[in-house]
Amino acid sequence: MSDLLSIKIDSRLLHTEKHFSADDELVIIAQTFIPEWVLGDLFEQILNNNAEVTEPLLEFLENKCAQKIKNMHSSFWPDTIRGCGIKLSDFDPSTPVLVMENVAYNYDEIPIITTNQIQIGKRMSYNIIRQMENIG
Repeated sequence: MSDLLSIKIDSRLLHTEKHFSADDELVIIAQTFIPEWVLGDLFEQILNNNAEVTEPLLEFLENKCAQKIKNMHSSFWPDTIRGCGIKLSDFDPSTPVLVMENVAYNYDEIPIITTNQIQIGKRMSYNIIRQMENIG
């Protein structure tokens, strides 16, 4: 985690986890990690109260932390519950998942958050459009 966020290995992080369901079935688990420096004085307040004060996340980062996201770099790959890095005891370890790792950068190109998301089973699909020309 420290390498993704360009922070020291012993730096404190705020960790949130959200579960999303469809038809009463768990389909997405998203974990977000925010370095203490991004939150500043809000870090202790959030830890002592409720991490939900960070929602909606993009507006929170911009309005409360003065950190607007310029871009997000994403990697994704197929895996299984066993290999995804999130403990899920209610699922067969061989259940397929799509793992998505995102790192968001501010306008200074400094990484300010990372999210790890797993999408369980085969309920999600994506189409990717690859732009080959610089539009500007």
